[in-house]
Amino acid sequence: MTVIQLRRGTAAEWTSRNPVLAAGEVGLETDTAKIKAGTGTATWNNLPYIFGSSGAGASTVNHGAVSSAPRPAWYGSVIWIGSVQPVNSVNGDIWIDTSGTAPAIATTTLGSLNVGAITSQFLVATGTVPLVWSVTAGALPAGLALSTAGNLFGVPTATGSYSFTVTAQNPFGVSTKTYSGTVGAALAPTITTTSLGELSQGVPFYQALEATGSATITWSAASPPAGLSLASATGVLSGSPSATGSYSFAVTATNSAGSASRTFVGPITGTPPTITTTTLNSTYRGFPFTQALSVLGSTPVSFAVQSGSLPAGLTLATSTGVISGTPTSTGAYSVTVRATNAYGTGDKVIEGSITQSTPVISVTALSAMKIGTPFSQTLTATGGPTITWAVQSGSLPEGVSLNTSTGTISGTPTASGTYTVTIRATNGTEFADQSYTGSTGSAIAFSRAGAGYLWSQFQIYSPPPITVNTGETVLLFIWYSNQSNTREIGGMPTIGGRTMTQVGTTVSAGAGAGYYAYAGVYKLENFSGTSGSQPVTVPFTVAQVGLQYSTVCYTGGSGVASSFQSTALQTSSTVTQTVGSAAGRLIVQAFMKPWVLGSVSNYNQTTRFSSAPSTQLLLVGDAQGSASVDFTCTVTQASGAPNAALGLAVELLP
Repeated sequence: MTVIQLRRGTAAEWTSRNPVLAAGEVGLETDTAKIKAGTGTATWNNLPYIFGSSGAGASTVNHGAVSSAPRPAWYGSVIWIGSVQPVNSVNGDIWIDTSGTAPAIATTTLGSLNVGAITSQFLVATGTVPLVWSVTAGALPAGLALSTAGNLFGVPTATGSYSFTVTAQNPFGVSTKTYSGTVGAALAPTITTTSLGELSQGVPFYQALEATGSATITWSAASPPAGLSLASATGVLSGSPSATGSYSFAVTATNSAGSASRTFVGPITGTPPTITTTTLNSTYRGFPFTQALSVLGSTPVSFAVQSGSLPAGLTLATSTGVISGTPTSTGAYSVTVRATNAYGTGDKVIEGSITQSTPVISVTALSAMKIGTPFSQTLTATGGPTITWAVQSGSLPEGVSLNTSTGTISGTPTASGTYTVTIRATNGTEFADQSYTGSTGSAIAFSRAGAGYLWSQFQIYSPPPITVNTGETVLLFIWYSNQSNTREIGGMPTIGGRTMTQVGTTVSAGAGAGYYAYAGVYKLENFSGTSGSQPVTVPFTVAQVGLQYSTVCYTGGSGVASSFQSTALQTSSTVTQTVGSAAGRLIVQAFMKPWVLGSVSNYNQTTRFSSAPSTQLLLVGDAQGSASVDFTCTVTQASGAPNAALGLAVELLP
């Protein structure tokens, strides 16, 4: 059963707020959206229709203190008015509770108020709770505030008279009270702490002394017990008493209005020792070790091994509790150490292990290194408190070095090739060696190569399309020939509609039967189109006799760095080409023998791509540059075919 319970106010309160309703009527209060009742018999007339499904009205029952009053036979809601809950009410009925009492403020005077003195006083009132407090006239002294729960609190900031009115209110009425008085001058301090806690030699002590009076209070002490000190700003007495016996010392609290002193007297007792060390620091076989046990309690303290044993090579100083020596073996240990003073003993079990001191290098292989790409890898080793590193034999790649303190191998490789290096980790007593073998390669990743071949007596053909992926760089190698001894390319080639840039061109002498051979290299960096087949255009000015081309796609690097270089021959022979280069750079060479079938063999560099003799010959290789790079290979041509063969080389920055 759900019954709406409403609190009841006075008739005067209701009519003053809602004068349309006469005393004794019930209605909806517009300013607070609460239902209120007068003192007489309530009627339904002014209630909203939400309390009756038909909107025709509702019955009202004044049941007083009779909880079992009968419910009238009515199809709508019933309004019950009384001091107890009606047991015969049903869902949708309304109970107007008349059992509460209005408040009456019982606090007649306020405590003394002084500048700088902390104030906290709860005002008291009778009546049905909860009560809500507020200041309804005048003003509180500067620095004070009144909470809705009736707490008057704060720190007065100025002297002078005051007068203010407070109101306590509940659903049954209000009560007001006016307080007048004077905020006095600052109060001198009074120390309220009367005694100190227990003081024991060697045992940490902490106590905040307290005082009343105006802020700000500072503290001082005359000859406190040895080992203790008093914080002037907070009044905290702390420290560890260093001797037993009795104490007597004065403490003074001071503010702008004066000062107060109190003498504290008492004993400083002795306490048995307590060892607080639970484990020893890292301990290595063959390395000197020292550690003092920590202990609380009265002094002097003596130490002894009670049971078990310290690791071989370590001893315990009985007067200081220092464990020292050089461990001679590895393994776990467990020892019980006893501390003794004049007041008793304290035992502590200390467990740990002695670690092997021979270094063990955990990194057995180095990561891949690339020319022109920063490299960093840190070696790690166990065994010994301090490890230092050194190159024992061999050498790291050029441009890469070892940090002897941290074991970090870092740098930027500048030359290709293989390397073998042995790194030593030592702790000053023993060492371990680890060999590493690897190679440095280019930071450029080759994707693919392709070749096209066209033959025409008097027509201009468009080369076949090629495949290019987004982000790749393309090198286009072109060979063509004619009989006019003139260069016939009238503009830059394009790939996928994107214009290439020229790296270089060359022309060779007669290629047989009055023909001349020409060659060129073009570049398109960081292709921005969609991956896939791309059309290639080569703008000739006149009809060409023959056209061959190849492409090399790659990622990484910054493209062509040096000038175009080429070589040519007219008969079957060994081709030799020397290319100048900066150290560490990558030289890419494409070799093509036009028209007549033949073969290319004995290539002395790394082969990236090659094609079998069919309609064309293509071989693409690379080598890491130094001061110069020699490319050699053997070109075999068909008998009686004095056609030119060309090798084109470019340099790439990694």
